[in-house]
Amino acid sequence: MKCVVNKYGSKISKSGNRIVIESKDGVFESSIENIEQVLICAPSSITTEFLELSVKNNVDVVLLNKYGKPVGRFFGNGIEKTALKRKQLKLTENWAGISIIKEFLSEKIENQIEHLNNISKENISEGSLSKSISKINKSKNMLLEIKGENIAEIRDQIQGLEGSVSKIYFRVLSKSLPKKYQFNGRSRKPAKDYFNCMLNYGYGMLYSEIEKICIISGIDPTIGILHTDGQNRKSFVFDYIEKYRNIIDKIVYESFLNETIKENFFKEVERGYLLDEEGRKHIISKFNGYLNMKVKKYGKTYTMADVMQKDAYKLSERILRS
Repeated sequence: MKCVVNKYGSKISKSGNRIVIESKDGVFESSIENIEQVLICAPSSITTEFLELSVKNNVDVVLLNKYGKPVGRFFGNGIEKTALKRKQLKLTENWAGISIIKEFLSEKIENQIEHLNNISKENISEGSLSKSISKINKSKNMLLEIKGENIAEIRDQIQGLEGSVSKIYFRVLSKSLPKKYQFNGRSRKPAKDYFNCMLNYGYGMLYSEIEKICIISGIDPTIGILHTDGQNRKSFVFDYIEKYRNIIDKIVYESFLNETIKENFFKEVERGYLLDEEGRKHIISKFNGYLNMKVKKYGKTYTMADVMQKDAYKLSERILRS
């Protein structure tokens, strides 16, 4: 179970083998054995006893900022996989790294095309949509044809193509929405419109999930391939998240298309908007619903969260073989 702390001034502590969350709505208690992750989305107080209990039981405790981006987490030490880290460091120098990045981005673009093929046609013509999809397909083919000895040689080309696809994709998404929800490109910190506001928060939660599955599978989230390293920057998470962004894209798009969002989901701040408590509840609920969805894969039935974790294990094995 994922536990979300979304109330301002909550207190998180422990009693025996149980976590205790006190808020203005009352008290929530649960055995630590039932908890997989604790997401802290609002200013709260935490006891060290709670953190110790969580770490000992491999419960992931994540602190999210107002944009939904994880700014810190407590997680069990696990086993450091030195051989995997050595291989990961070499991915910027060889063809294996280029191949992995091309696959991530190719899958992202294919997901975007699939999404565009299923959007509402009420506010956009079939001809305009087909033309946009054709341009995106052309960029994907150009991406796959890029050649180089290492990622540094082709980084600018890849990121340029990725950027052009993103502009077309979000322009079409915007046009297909009801006019009151249409937006002018991507905006961040803060978002200039409701759509980007919810999208940014969703990406932040997805980032946290990707970071977690990397850590569990032994992949170092700080050693990127396409995205460069930096202080406190989880570069590999920025690489790996690309193939999964469509999860949030679809959740947010459907919310706006079906007009299930409300004005009180958002609060206006200087130069833009942030998600308020009700808005955070909405996107967190939708995202958790997706992660808990049952699918058949690898010959068995798993939750989507389990599938994502298994895919990360397969990626770590691939990196070791590179």
